Amino acid sequence: MKINLINQTHWDREWYKSFEEFKFRLKDGIEDVQDIFEAKNIDKFFLDGQTVVLEDYKEVASKKRYENLLSLIKDKKIEVGPWYILADEFLITGESLVRNLHYGKEISKKVGSRGELGYLPDTFGHISQIPQILKKSNIDTALIFRGALSPTVKNIWIGADGTQINTFILPTREGYFQPELLSENYIENFKGLIEKNKEYFLNEDIFILNGADHIFPSKNLNEKIKTLKSKLGYEIAQINGSELIDYYKFSKNENKIYGEQRDNNKAYILIGVASTRSYLKRMNQEIEDKLLGLVEPFDVLTKGRFEIKNYIDYLWKNLIKNHAHDSICGCSIDEVHKEMEVRYTKLNQGISQLLETSLKKIVKFEPNLFNDKLHIINTDPQKRFKTVKTEILVPKNLDKGSITIFDKEKLLSFDILKRYEEERLIVQNDYLNYHNFVVYDVEIEIEFNGIENKVLILKIDDYNKRDTILKVPSECIENKAIRIKINSKGLLDIEDKITGKIYKNMNQYISTLDSGDEYNYSPPEIDKLSKAKLMDSECEIGKGYKKLKLKYELNQPEGLDIDMQSPSSIEVKSLILLNVTLRENQDEVYFKVSIDNKAKDQRLRVLFPLTKKIEFAYADSGFDIVKRKINRDLNYSKNIGEEMNPVEAVALSGVMAENILLTHRGLLEYSIEKIDEKIDGLYITLIRSVGHLSKRNLQTRRGGAGPGLKTPEAQCLRKEKYEYSVRFSNKPEDICNVSRAWRIEPIISQGVTEKIDLSNVWKKENDKIILSAMKLDEEKNMILRFVNSSENKEILKLEFEENIKDIKICNLLGETEKVVLVENKKIEIELTCKEILTLKILGVK
Repeated sequence: MKINLINQTHWDREWYKSFEEFKFRLKDGIEDVQDIFEAKNIDKFFLDGQTVVLEDYKEVASKKRYENLLSLIKDKKIEVGPWYILADEFLITGESLVRNLHYGKEISKKVGSRGELGYLPDTFGHISQIPQILKKSNIDTALIFRGALSPTVKNIWIGADGTQINTFILPTREGYFQPELLSENYIENFKGLIEKNKEYFLNEDIFILNGADHIFPSKNLNEKIKTLKSKLGYEIAQINGSELIDYYKFSKNENKIYGEQRDNNKAYILIGVASTRSYLKRMNQEIEDKLLGLVEPFDVLTKGRFEIKNYIDYLWKNLIKNHAHDSICGCSIDEVHKEMEVRYTKLNQGISQLLETSLKKIVKFEPNLFNDKLHIINTDPQKRFKTVKTEILVPKNLDKGSITIFDKEKLLSFDILKRYEEERLIVQNDYLNYHNFVVYDVEIEIEFNGIENKVLILKIDDYNKRDTILKVPSECIENKAIRIKINSKGLLDIEDKITGKIYKNMNQYISTLDSGDEYNYSPPEIDKLSKAKLMDSECEIGKGYKKLKLKYELNQPEGLDIDMQSPSSIEVKSLILLNVTLRENQDEVYFKVSIDNKAKDQRLRVLFPLTKKIEFAYADSGFDIVKRKINRDLNYSKNIGEEMNPVEAVALSGVMAENILLTHRGLLEYSIEKIDEKIDGLYITLIRSVGHLSKRNLQTRRGGAGPGLKTPEAQCLRKEKYEYSVRFSNKPEDICNVSRAWRIEPIISQGVTEKIDLSNVWKKENDKIILSAMKLDEEKNMILRFVNSSENKEILKLEFEENIKDIKICNLLGETEKVVLVENKKIEIELTCKEILTLKILGVK
């Protein structure tokens, strides 16, 4: 029997130690590997399928050591790539995965590494579109583990769109964690490992991943291999990841696996990470939205004139560094996540300054004058009403107490939310000085036809012409589509005025205890349900909105008692402040909630009761909207096996249950659970408070998932704000369209400039085809990426304002596959079920 040995380490950049601590261990580890090569005690080494380790190592290594590493890679002895970092798949956008792969392949090519194996050895389950993402990045073979169950190692993985890729599934629950050759009894242990694996190879030669987390090969590896050959009679060869592709031939008759891979009967998929430290998920989505929805489209519309491509890459790479699965999943020590928050904050600062500086170059601001133009750049191709919030500055010496806003000659209805005086430091490239302004915080509801720049006219007006926002003692608000009433329980009854259907007792804040850890929720043996109680409410009415402002108190146990299996006798009060808003011309209910969490060891969720029992719900993941069957098995028991089958699931942007469509920012965990024998409820997790990285023998998981370190900041004893919206719909594509519409706000700038010219403006038909990316490539060609969310073929229709030279269909790397015919500035392209389409638009004629 022949054994192919892949010597490897699984390198989490940060986890049970901080990034800086692991980075120095990386230095020692890589240099140990170099020394083992020098001593001719190893033939090949696989550096975990990611290239960020090269950047990390370069920062701490000597020039000689780093160049030696590059030489080993060039000589095919060490392999890196194809990823930039090994990211979680469910908690980030598909576009983030594409950029991750792009940077990884770019670096792999530069250093001379093949990087052809789609290596995903430890992500907590796999999304349905990984086959298409890999295939359209010139990768034909994947290696996966968690969530994938098969009687064989070799499989054909068929993705959501039907794309097929050859796929190795690590067969046993140890997965990549196979450090047997480091043990004292390595001969017997290795023999046992082979016996455990060989049934899955169906009489073919076996491969073994020799290594584990943060460890490196034995210094006398080749001597051990020689002993194994002699004692056990195996033929043993050392190969790298991409060489698996050369060695193992696949046939069309291999076992098939389909779509999402979320089966936990072999290995943990650790579903609780979707709600652990939910503040990280919110911050992450905010940055993804700004990069994909504002920064890159702004670069396109201004035709790259500000030369920000390298800075955009810098922002993306720093964001992707937070996407490592132990990072974005929130399952590391507190120090790791403190550093993540700093990275997110720095990214926000960079994006804000990029937009501010660039806008000043096209919209001139005169600090001594009244700047009477408000430029609003909408980057969303959907036609719809949007709420625009901005501040308008009036020099103090010119202010009369109010302003008016016009769209051309039409007087707009808007609300002044706040008016105050403030000294500002005005900094421009050739100007710096202090000025006194009256600041008007305004909110305007504007209808956009798609991508466009609206120029509104501002005028100074008298105080007595300023409309006031009314505060009235009403318990009901409504617009054309929706009516909301606070009922006798302090909950919301929401009526869909189009259908006449009333959904009762909506938006319930409920808390139960959680004796789990950062990886999994687990109820204690004695639980306690706490419900928020309405303490006060008021109604606020502006010209463009109506709002209910509600104050709740949640009396709940301080946490678990000393036994960690029953509620503490000490109670705390968590304050919940909720704003529920209806806009005049919009069909969504907008929820903004602020929670001052005082309770530990809890799971705080918001419940939306349905009107019946359902069998399926729709939710989105990277490049897909998935129809998921409801798991009703709530039999929490230590005897269920290794990890309880997940009741909870992940919704990247939103979930549709019955006709309730809930979209959100960063609230990724949902479940559909029975309320009584007749109806189900949609639950969204707001906070999951736990105090340990990992525990052992939970009700929902047997055994640990990591070190049992304390993580007090994972209790989330902090003030946080959450946003979500509710709409009534039976169109799954609305999950992506609605979330994009309210989460991606227009770009706004006040000045004296009459007009700015936008380039690369286009319109789209067919809401089932979702825009994923709008960016420039290295040659300043516009790249548009779409995905067909439908199970059927759909026609994409695009119309451009300019005469286009050429349009090419490309793969995800930007390589041309086909030329598209353009007629009268229009194109029509048929997309198959769930197809990802990338278009390269080559300039104007």
